[in-house]
Amino acid sequence: MNRFLILITASLLFNCIYAVGQNTYYISSDGNDSFAGTKGKPWKTLQKLANVKLRNNDKVLLKRGDTFTGPLLIQANNIIVDAYGQGAKPVISGEQNVQGNWRLVKDNVWEITSSGKKLAEINALYKNNISQSLSRYPNADVNNGYLNFESSEGISRFTDKELNEKINWTGAEVVIRAELFRLVRTDVSRHSGNSIEILPNKAIARFRDGFGYFFVNDIRAIDQEGEWAYDKKSGKLYVYSTMDPNKDTYSIPATDTLISISNAKNVQLNNLKISVSGKLGVSVNRSSGVELNGLEVTRSAGDGIIFNAAENSTLRNSVIADANWSGVFSTRSSNNIVFDNNVVRNIGNAAYGKSKTFIGIDCNSSESKIINNRVINTGYAGVICCGQNNLVKRNVIDSVCRILEDMGGIYTNNNINNTTGTIIEENIVTNSSCVQGGGFSQHNLSNGIYLDNRSQGVTVRNNTVAFVDGSGIFVHSTLQNNKIYDNTSYQSGYSEFYITNPDTVPRYDVKRNLLVANNPGEHIVLQIGKTAKYSFEEIGVFQDNHIVDPFYSGIIKVNYRDGVSTQLKRFSVEDWEKAAGPFAKGNKVSAVKYKPGEARDAIVFLYNTEKNKRQFSLPKGRYVDVNKTEYSGKVSIDPYRSLVLFKMI
Repeated sequence: MNRFLILITASLLFNCIYAVGQNTYYISSDGNDSFAGTKGKPWKTLQKLANVKLRNNDKVLLKRGDTFTGPLLIQANNIIVDAYGQGAKPVISGEQNVQGNWRLVKDNVWEITSSGKKLAEINALYKNNISQSLSRYPNADVNNGYLNFESSEGISRFTDKELNEKINWTGAEVVIRAELFRLVRTDVSRHSGNSIEILPNKAIARFRDGFGYFFVNDIRAIDQEGEWAYDKKSGKLYVYSTMDPNKDTYSIPATDTLISISNAKNVQLNNLKISVSGKLGVSVNRSSGVELNGLEVTRSAGDGIIFNAAENSTLRNSVIADANWSGVFSTRSSNNIVFDNNVVRNIGNAAYGKSKTFIGIDCNSSESKIINNRVINTGYAGVICCGQNNLVKRNVIDSVCRILEDMGGIYTNNNINNTTGTIIEENIVTNSSCVQGGGFSQHNLSNGIYLDNRSQGVTVRNNTVAFVDGSGIFVHSTLQNNKIYDNTSYQSGYSEFYITNPDTVPRYDVKRNLLVANNPGEHIVLQIGKTAKYSFEEIGVFQDNHIVDPFYSGIIKVNYRDGVSTQLKRFSVEDWEKAAGPFAKGNKVSAVKYKPGEARDAIVFLYNTEKNKRQFSLPKGRYVDVNKTEYSGKVSIDPYRSLVLFKMI
């Protein structure tokens, strides 16, 4: 056989092998699993795919407007799952109707024992497709939903003087505020008098006396319309209803994970809605080149999407909403994950207390990008970014830290993963504000941008932070090479910029930031604390910043070493520069001064969360910015930028 013939034979053989599995399967709710799976003769269920077993290069098309029961497992390469036809995105659902008859057991409390297999747990209940509240005592509108204990013994017993045995909570589940940043759900082993004993739980390192707790998922806590509980021992489901629940449709998530991509390469999921999972919407595990595009991942009783040991993968143009735990998570073992142009909203439910969760986008992978996302209404962080050479850019983050605090809209932590090379730029963070309950601190710790726990090599530039209860920019226990440039921090509850307790000689590099307080009361705009062993030189360089409070002058507070003595002083900007010498220079004060009694609306704060330049109309009058440039009528603001103006009175 000549060489030319050998090459032709080899080529034909390769093409035959490659062609194996190049099938396109159509699935429609009006199909039949005995059909061929073609467009004219579609299959009916995802179970048929499981029976056939997907092979490399297969394509699966789900009919728009239809709903299919999960799960879907993908363990082959070059798989595409997409939609066909017209209408709404096809739905992959884990929802299952509760079967059987409801029976009244006490005033407005009904029970049902499912005729199917007894479930280990139920993490959500829907009535006519509307989510119902897990039973809770006290209710969320009483003391913000918490009881409080005054004292504790070890990590297994606490005492609440106001608690009695009118209701004995032995055997119930309890959610404990173990830290400002942690809720833990565990079991009550014994209730005696005003003391509660719990089973050992590794997530509880200590009790903080004065902190809070509440009971959940128990018939004893059911007292409001729609509240429910599931007893996993008996398999009984309870619900509070003033009407006969047999006239309604109740459903639960019956599938833990709806889509699993495992040990696969180059998989695409496009234009799908993934809804009502028991624990997880989409799992990407030990896979690479995975593209998730145009997904709606909603109503997960656990997390939305997890990338574990994944690489070179993307999540784009998707919505992740209404998750009990967190929205999106990439593990430290993952690499090069891109989160682009997604909406993550309504994340976290206190009744499903889980250690350090309720996060919008939790990126622990390196070489990753979090860009152009909107993260709205989360129980804990908006975005966590812990990994080398990561980029967090042009995200809009609003209403975060609603359940837990000691956190921020954007957060880094070198103890989770090395933060060197991380860039945080052109983001807008607003309304970081914890609903107080179950915990307390000297001041609110719901921050805007938060560098924590030995963060190093992080650049924070051109961001806008406003209306946070804690500090706009909070830098805590960090290492070196952190740069804070050209940011705007406006109207924070505690400080616009707070540096505290560095883990080494910090040498911060802080330049050209705009820090503005709009508070007629006395307020610290820039605070540098727990730095008593460091000189001004060791603390770092603060240059060309605008440190502005139009009502007061003593707006800087610094803890520093002056020779052999320790100082904690409050300064005006001018006096601080005199004390710090070359390490604080070119910093400016307010261009306009107001009396404390004058209206707060004299300051106008505008910001643009859109991708295009926007025009804003100003109130009547003449205004100036911090550089004394005058404005009136209308003003244009570039994308992801802000402007602070002061009325000339």
